[in-house]
Amino acid sequence: MISLQVFEASSDISNLNSGYTAPGYQDNTAIQSVEQFAGEIVAFEAVYGHDFTAYNLGFNVWVDWDNNGLFTDAGEKVYASGVTVAGGVDGDFLIPPATPLGDYRMRIRAQFANGDPSSCGNISYGEAEDYTLTVVDVNCTNDPSTIVVSAIDFTTATISWTAAAPAPGIGYEYFITTNTNTPLYNQLPTGTTTSATTTANLTSLSDGTTYYVWVRSVCDASFGGTGNWFGPEPFTTLVLPPTTTDVSLCPGDIGPNYLTATSAACANPANLGTQLNGTLDGTSPIAAQPDLPTLSAGSSATCAFKSQTSNYDAIDFSVDVTGSYTFEMDAPTPDFDAMAYIVVNDGTFTPGSCATGTWILGDDDSGPSLEPQLVVNLTAGINYTLITTKWSSSFDTTHTGSYTWNIAGPGSLLGPIVGSMDWYTSASGGSPIFSGVDFHSVGVAGSGLPDSNTTGIYTFWAACATSPTVRTPANFIIGKVWTGAIDSDWNTAGNWSPSGIPDDTDCVVVPNVANAPVINTGIDGLGNRLIVQSGGLLAQASNSSLTITDAVTVEAGGTYSIDDSASLVQINDVANTVNGTFQIARTATVRENDYVYWSSPVTAFNIENVSPGTPNGFKYEWVPTVTRPVIPPGPNDFGDWQAANTGAMSPGKGYAIKAPTGHGATPAPSTAVFSGTPNNGSISQTIQKGTFTGADYIQCSKWSKSYGYKR
Repeated sequence: MISLQVFEASSDISNLNSGYTAPGYQDNTAIQSVEQFAGEIVAFEAVYGHDFTAYNLGFNVWVDWDNNGLFTDAGEKVYASGVTVAGGVDGDFLIPPATPLGDYRMRIRAQFANGDPSSCGNISYGEAEDYTLTVVDVNCTNDPSTIVVSAIDFTTATISWTAAAPAPGIGYEYFITTNTNTPLYNQLPTGTTTSATTTANLTSLSDGTTYYVWVRSVCDASFGGTGNWFGPEPFTTLVLPPTTTDVSLCPGDIGPNYLTATSAACANPANLGTQLNGTLDGTSPIAAQPDLPTLSAGSSATCAFKSQTSNYDAIDFSVDVTGSYTFEMDAPTPDFDAMAYIVVNDGTFTPGSCATGTWILGDDDSGPSLEPQLVVNLTAGINYTLITTKWSSSFDTTHTGSYTWNIAGPGSLLGPIVGSMDWYTSASGGSPIFSGVDFHSVGVAGSGLPDSNTTGIYTFWAACATSPTVRTPANFIIGKVWTGAIDSDWNTAGNWSPSGIPDDTDCVVVPNVANAPVINTGIDGLGNRLIVQSGGLLAQASNSSLTITDAVTVEAGGTYSIDDSASLVQINDVANTVNGTFQIARTATVRENDYVYWSSPVTAFNIENVSPGTPNGFKYEWVPTVTRPVIPPGPNDFGDWQAANTGAMSPGKGYAIKAPTGHGATPAPSTAVFSGTPNNGSISQTIQKGTFTGADYIQCSKWSKSYGYKR
């Protein structure tokens, strides 16, 4: 009645079209057997025949592992259909890894209208058949030994091993995995070598990950001609150093100015989206199945496990928002009876055991089409693990195939938070002084920075808490400080600390040093802020420029001088501070009786100091509101030049000042040196008009040359 094929072994069972044997039992143990190794899979296909091809039957497989003539001992039901199936079944089961070599009775049984046939007893419609399962040893027994892992880097490593004696005929296979489970005998290797090569280079590894290495001999191509796996030898790849960002600020600033550090290995979990994908296969770890309510009976918040086992897959995750999340599994292909549970991932929970760790929730059949569905409250900042496995009624089982979970909730699903970012004051040794991706070192105990008043470069090192020896420096820079270490050229990188010509992000600090900086002709300097400290001197040569984004500060005892035709440009509308000396020279080429129209670039500059050699009575400002004496052709009384012999020049206003007495009749340079605080920002001047109420002007009038003016 049952046609059985067993394959993927040395001697397969092929009992096809066997028909029905009264009274419903066939003993084929003497004529039909299959050989396989301990810890390996036995795959089979059973087809219903005789009069049962169109009927639904349940189908189970047992193996009498202890050879006591019974099939009722724990773990001896190795496959169960779970439901009645038309036409036949195909499946597989695992021979326990520690099974002794020898012969074992294997029974298959199909029964009409019963999804779980018993191993013994009378049934009305169905049949049982017995076969021999032989657990055999491999023929290739000259195994390698002593695996060594060297040259471990972030994504690469080198493995080597002691050669087998004698050397295998074909070579070696090696297998790299991230769990400690012994690979299946028919597991495809990660790589191969010849019998003369006992080393291999591993590439494309993940940083900060623990791997396990297995090696075996390949003697020949026959069944059993490949040896048993030898291992595992663990190793862990290096964690990539964090990526850090320096910060630069001005002396006295209080922030926020943070050093930052990021790393995929810590404190920066990846966004996993709303879907999780995984795979179960022969390399998946095996543990006891969770004991969960079935057939839509609901989820369970109580940890419990059965004696039956299954392979499982674990996905670590966290959430960024606390709340209720729904995990719903799609119908998998190939289909299997999936179930799942969520635990806290703190390193204390062992799948298959409730002895330690924190169980959150488990489910078998609550979702659509009896797929698992978990509705669970999760807390941001806590790591969790979703474990997906396979259900069976009363036997050990495994599954090979992929699966997909869809997740809905108030926040995002993230990768695990694998550790904090720690900050140190040295490249090695010591204890962290701060934890977090953003570090403002001022005022932190142990940083050595009670404030930010002292210029300099203060270096700190960032490292993941899980890899404290893998550190990256980050510089907390107080000021881009002029050193003059090479010469006086502003545009020489080696004259600055840290090295490099200032840009518009730097707070430029000029202290008292031997080689004072000079911005030479044709050079355009940059800075964010400028501070000339006591004793410091900054000079700008003619036809140079300095663009400062923010404020200019000249401290008491400091000097900043700008030659004629050089310029200071400021971007932001901020006030400048000068307690030392700021001076800017402007030169006009004039004769003694020429007038120059001057405006002051600094605040509160006395007009007397523009041209000290010019006597009073030859300095004027235009006042539009005064009445001017009537002169031909008159009566144009709508403003007049008024004496401005002394007093502060108003910003944005022009003043007519004659050249110094004795300057001569030949044009020659006359230089005014303005000292004070440089004007900056918006400068307002009131527009005024006179009180003229006469007729409209017809044309512009010329003043008489006898008055020395013309308009």
